[in-house]
Amino acid sequence: MSLAVGNSIPGVVGALFALLVAVFLLLLYRRERIWRRAEDRFRVLVEKSSDATALLDPEGTIRYVSPSTVRVLGYTSEDLVGRSSFELIHPDDLDLVRERLAELLAHPDRDVSVECRARHRDGSWRWLASLGNNRLNEPDVRALVVNFRDISKRKQAEEELLASRQRLQALSRQLLAAQETERRRLARELHDEIGQVLTVVSITLQGLKSVCGAEAVARLDESMAIVARAIQQVRDLSLSLRPAMLDDFGLATALKWYVELLQQRGSFEVILNIETSGGRLPGDVEVACFRAVQEALTNAARHAQARHVWIELRQFDDEVEVVVRDDGTGFDLAEARRRGVRGESLGLLGMQERIELLGGQFEIDTTVGRGTTIHIRLSASRPEQGETNGIEKREEPQV
Repeated sequence: MSLAVGNSIPGVVGALFALLVAVFLLLLYRRERIWRRAEDRFRVLVEKSSDATALLDPEGTIRYVSPSTVRVLGYTSEDLVGRSSFELIHPDDLDLVRERLAELLAHPDRDVSVECRARHRDGSWRWLASLGNNRLNEPDVRALVVNFRDISKRKQAEEELLASRQRLQALSRQLLAAQETERRRLARELHDEIGQVLTVVSITLQGLKSVCGAEAVARLDESMAIVARAIQQVRDLSLSLRPAMLDDFGLATALKWYVELLQQRGSFEVILNIETSGGRLPGDVEVACFRAVQEALTNAARHAQARHVWIELRQFDDEVEVVVRDDGTGFDLAEARRRGVRGESLGLLGMQERIELLGGQFEIDTTVGRGTTIHIRLSASRPEQGETNGIEKREEPQV
């Protein structure tokens, strides 16, 4: 009995070993099937993806390209492998691409992106958006991995949008110039035509007093007072449309006059601080700054319920800076911008557009309950552009 058991032990061990080998082979087979499926899925993803992939060595030589490269640039793997990737790059973008490659080599832990033009197989230039990873230290890769896609349509849309924006800006500049020219023309006509006619009427009425009786003299005095008020209104309207001192003496003088005018009306106190090198600014810069201050003070008077407004003008050889601050009620800036877009309130957008059309910076800091600050910076080093903005030098008597 013991002999039979002893003889059966090797058979059992052999059977167990065979079973283990079979299980191992089955697991190995299943793992291989899983790997093959994963590889097949990866291959399908790579081949069907709208993005293409390239493997580069540290010098930028192409070691591999995915099949999607045919759809992106028209080249097959045989066309590109072994060639320098720089051969495909537009000459104007070469320095940028080389700079990004150096960054990728210097910082293996950092993804590096770049947008550049590459030559398609048909000879055209295509815009590519590329993202590079440094995998030189990974044994299974040992390459720079670059994923890229064609963004030519997006770039074309951006260029068309930019061109449209530039056309709109040019139109806005022409409209503002036409507006200033019309303001100046109306101001001059009010002064030269209506103002002088009213002055003649006043002189005529004064002359009639010497040949009229007492009752008529009283009526003439009333008429002369009415004419005097009309003359003053014409003068104020003419100066409001286009103050002559802005053209003749510059921004600082015009602001001083405008502040004095507001102080006479007594709606709020205005504190004006001017630092200037004494030179004249380009004509369009003076107009833009004056109109912005004028609009800011109008808003402070109409809406902000401000008691004090502080104006700072710092004018130097290369830059002019204007700050208008009030202690009024403030407002919701986001809502004001939305109203401006809907065309309900254009003052804020008008100020901003004037400044930004000249390449300046326009900032507003406001919150409901704590006042408003408007900050403007403009270059003062450009040549005089008065003729294109309805600005001419003139000398004429005041009414």
